[in-house]
Amino acid sequence: MKLKHAHGAKSRHMKFAAASLLAATLLGGSLLNANKAYANAVNDYVKQGLSQKHWTPAKEENRLGGIKYKSNYLNGKGRPTMVINHDTANPNSTIDGEIAYMTRNQESAFVHEFVDGNRMIGIADTDYISWGSGPQGNSRGVQVEQVHVHSKDEFARELMNLAQFNVNIMKQYGLTPSIGKANGSGSIWTHAMVSRYLGGSDHVDPDGYWAKSASQWFGTTYTINDFASLVSDVYYGRTQASAPANIQASTKVRQDGGNFIADVTVSGDTSRITEVQVPTWSDAGQKDLKWYTASKINANTFRVVIPTANHKSTGTYSFHTYVRSNDGKFTFKNANQLKYITNGVTGKTQHKLVNGKLVITTTLSGDVGRVTQVRVPTWMDQNQKDIQWYPMVKKSNNVYEYQVDVTNKNYGVINTHIYTTSDGWQDKTITTNGFTFESPKVTGVTKVNVTADTIEVTAKLTGDTSRVETVLFPTWHDPAQKDLRWYPATKLTDTDYKLSIPLRDYNKAVGNYITHSYIKTAEGKNQSFAANTYTYSGVVKPEVKPQVKPSEVKVAKTGTTDKLGVIKTSSTDANMYQGNPPLTKNGGKVVDKATSRTGQTFRVLRETTLSDGRVYRYGLFGDKQYYWLLSDNLVDVVETPVLNTDVKLETPKVYGAINRNAVDIRQDDPRYRVVSPYQDYNRVIASNSAKSANVQLTRKVTYKDGSVWYEFTQSNKNGQTMGWVSDKYVTVK
Repeated sequence: MKLKHAHGAKSRHMKFAAASLLAATLLGGSLLNANKAYANAVNDYVKQGLSQKHWTPAKEENRLGGIKYKSNYLNGKGRPTMVINHDTANPNSTIDGEIAYMTRNQESAFVHEFVDGNRMIGIADTDYISWGSGPQGNSRGVQVEQVHVHSKDEFARELMNLAQFNVNIMKQYGLTPSIGKANGSGSIWTHAMVSRYLGGSDHVDPDGYWAKSASQWFGTTYTINDFASLVSDVYYGRTQASAPANIQASTKVRQDGGNFIADVTVSGDTSRITEVQVPTWSDAGQKDLKWYTASKINANTFRVVIPTANHKSTGTYSFHTYVRSNDGKFTFKNANQLKYITNGVTGKTQHKLVNGKLVITTTLSGDVGRVTQVRVPTWMDQNQKDIQWYPMVKKSNNVYEYQVDVTNKNYGVINTHIYTTSDGWQDKTITTNGFTFESPKVTGVTKVNVTADTIEVTAKLTGDTSRVETVLFPTWHDPAQKDLRWYPATKLTDTDYKLSIPLRDYNKAVGNYITHSYIKTAEGKNQSFAANTYTYSGVVKPEVKPQVKPSEVKVAKTGTTDKLGVIKTSSTDANMYQGNPPLTKNGGKVVDKATSRTGQTFRVLRETTLSDGRVYRYGLFGDKQYYWLLSDNLVDVVETPVLNTDVKLETPKVYGAINRNAVDIRQDDPRYRVVSPYQDYNRVIASNSAKSANVQLTRKVTYKDGSVWYEFTQSNKNGQTMGWVSDKYVTVK
């Protein structure tokens, strides 16, 4: 059996961001949900459960027999070299549901084992490979899936069960605990490590699941290093929780220009300190909260510099102190507050949009003579991931300006602040409300007129029309959009656009036409707006009489026909004219020549015989649109079979088989394949060489020339194919 590809049972693996801090208590208390414990706090909780709560790993349940595939590892039967740990990527599934699904779909993927907080269930013989991590991982490792759990205890117990399974496999196959490396060595692996080091897959589990769960319930992170430590402790019997550290800390905060400096003095078991952090905020709702890591400057002192430019207010700042120790604890120690003293410069800011640029003008007041620099940060992302700092240009003693190019920015609110620098001290002077950058919109689409040939439509735009490149009107008549076409409108003014939809593109079919309006900006972005419906009833608008003198042209007769034909000429070409030659003094403008005596499909719509005997035929030719064909060198238009009439339609709804020989599969109903020169309905969309491929025959069409075509659907592992196939390639059961 060929090794399968990456883990087919999982549809996705999501990346999770670390949980942010919530609101703080009053001064003197600690931050709520700020218990950002050392990563091994999760492991310590597991050890506490094992030593103090009498937790025991789950006993393995045996559900072998459902997996039918058996292939040896790279080194042979019963010789795995690693354990590969996964998660299911489904927060709503259960262990029984995952096992049932994977057993049903084992042809795509399966693993050896499943674990959750209470159970450990084996579904495949670990002496043989499973298909969970691509060919490189499959050929080397025993593979186990974690089902998503939903509580602190469940997650800890699941890790306990997962670690125990890793240990069981290692002892069964003579392995010892070690983290996987790029050269393929090591016994403890994740799917993410297989993708990164060995290749053959692009999944990154269980990193996201571990990170989210550890953050949600322990306020920390959890990585392969932490899990490997837990596996090693279980393997060697080190499952006793460590004693807590005894550490005291006091903090002093002072302002230094535009910065705060916090000094943290520690005492007690200071050798056990692994980290000191000072979370800081100025906003009452902690919207500008940031965590700062202090640096050790001597045996008992840690220091951190806190830039006020990172925060939202010039008012009172709050500072808390947390100490992380090697016992896995992250402990709140104290709280401080200090009012920020500004440089005394204030001002007002105005915004306006001019030619694709946001002009920001700031008028300062106060001690402006000391100002040496004014800067404006701008951003649109609520987390300021796209923040950019710009130096403002001094226009007068107290007026500064900067123009931000917004042509490449998304629409929305552009936030701005103003910072001044006096005597080397940067100070946030002005907090603005930002500027709403409104996207261009279609506010109204109006049907101007419906003629025998066109539907005329107008559109009016609002918003930032300077970035509009074109306005598009996708239009269709067929409910399934098989005749969908995109039309660019003509620009009349910056806000007004007009379009004439040619009905010939739809063979002038009567009924409703659906039109949507799209705006395409200079950045290539399409913005969609409301749909509109127009009805074409087939009523022809009275023809405007040509402005010619009766003596110039005399028309003997006119007629209409609806036949397809082949042009034959007595010489090498026949002239084609733009316009209406029978009603034009000089016969119109020559636009092309019919240079082929045979093989040129020509659909005649109208004939006109002039008084001098000249005959013009009006219609469709090749890939051209409407024109007149001069008959001076024309021998005849020979009729050919028209396949869109006199057809017999049947609905067999039976199964059949496609013959082994190559089969042309047509995209659309072949009865239309020669009707319109503007659309290639006869395009081959596939070639099927299968010996016997089951198909569902949905319609049978017999044409007046005796040809028979079947409409069909065909489903296989590659999806579904729809089209038409000739009866010579079909065997009906």
